[in-house]
Amino acid sequence: MGSINKKKFKFGPGLITMALAQGSGELIWWPFLIGKYGVSFLWLLPIAAFAQLPINYFLGRYTLITGKTFFSGLIEKRKRFAVFIWVLFTISFLWFGAYASAAGTALGTFVWPFEGDYSDRTKTLIWGTIILFFSFFVVILSKDEIYKRIKIFMAFISISTLLLLILSVIIPVDVRKNYMFFLSSFFPYFSIDFWQLSWWPNTWNPNDWPILISGLLFTGMGGFWNVLYSYWAKEEWGYLHLDSDNTIYEKTSVEKRKIFLLTRNNLRWDVNIGIIGNLITTVFISLLAFTYLSNSAELPNDWRLVVVQSKMFSGLWNIGPTIFICIAIMFLIDFWITTADAVARVHSDVLREILPKKYQNGNLYEYVIYFLAIITFMTMLWQNPKILFLINGIINALAMNLIIYCIYILNNDIFAGKKEYLRPNAFSRFGLLLSFIFFICGFVLYIIYS
Repeated sequence: MGSINKKKFKFGPGLITMALAQGSGELIWWPFLIGKYGVSFLWLLPIAAFAQLPINYFLGRYTLITGKTFFSGLIEKRKRFAVFIWVLFTISFLWFGAYASAAGTALGTFVWPFEGDYSDRTKTLIWGTIILFFSFFVVILSKDEIYKRIKIFMAFISISTLLLLILSVIIPVDVRKNYMFFLSSFFPYFSIDFWQLSWWPNTWNPNDWPILISGLLFTGMGGFWNVLYSYWAKEEWGYLHLDSDNTIYEKTSVEKRKIFLLTRNNLRWDVNIGIIGNLITTVFISLLAFTYLSNSAELPNDWRLVVVQSKMFSGLWNIGPTIFICIAIMFLIDFWITTADAVARVHSDVLREILPKKYQNGNLYEYVIYFLAIITFMTMLWQNPKILFLINGIINALAMNLIIYCIYILNNDIFAGKKEYLRPNAFSRFGLLLSFIFFICGFVLYIIYS
């Protein structure tokens, strides 16, 4: 993986998480909630976004210090428990083919060369299958350089989406006139009327509990998606391995400390780019949903998720929806490529740890990619995107709490280690505790209401 470049700040995982986080929470649940209930739940958005910050930070921090990924470290400490977590991880990622379905829906709506009346489902399956084969061959043919290409393309998607959103909230007059009311609802904590505000919409439908909880738990990547940050951190920065005297650096302890502090600061910036960038994106999307989808008869739903979302960009003359559709299609295609690559790395990492040596070979990564492509095709035939996202959400609601527990297991030696500069400060640990409380409450609510 190489050594750390001490003179240059490097970013990558944060940009990938920012792009990948523009998934179910940001593009589906929050526009749905804002369109149906207005700004009633908007004050919860910053709380939900920052709840994930300590998780990504500690995952990346562990990899930088030890040189181990999430699963390789967990297998070393508690193998049976690690295998149990891996099984849950595997189940949760059986449904990420829903994003190929959503891309197929968008393409089928705007590009359909066949005559006749075809249903949205038929168009989705045909285009989704084409996208799947294209993405599959991209991963297989460029596996050695895939991370660099993913990082560049996801950075392009993140920046393009953000620029489109900025134009969409600045240019239309209908959006601008909602600024003050929307922002006061987004951050009302310092308002003198804070405790007198109406916290619950009068039109609340109890059937929407799973959607509200999903929007809160998965504002960001959420669930087992956060584990992938550990693998991207290793790809981007290499590792320090400063928890052992057997380090790749022939340095004194003082020099090692300087290297660690520099890279740790780099990590903090990277994590914040992903979390804050995603929060800004969600706020802009929610503002557009408030303007264009409030009291609308058609909300993001079923096979037309991306198509309905494009209406939020109708304020940019006649080209806004088209631009959004193009960006969304590119995002959803690259989403499958990025996720397939990362999940294949996780599975090959675990299999190399648990399989007998005679079954280990250099083709594990390719075998997993074949498996993921087959599963994606099968799940596209099975259900529509919204249902797939919801099923995935149930599993990942539990995963957030398990990941935090695993972080404590992984970092136990570091917390109690002799090298004081490697120990996280009390503020960081307290943040992780608050995240655990937030996600355990979310999981309990999810179980009760779903």
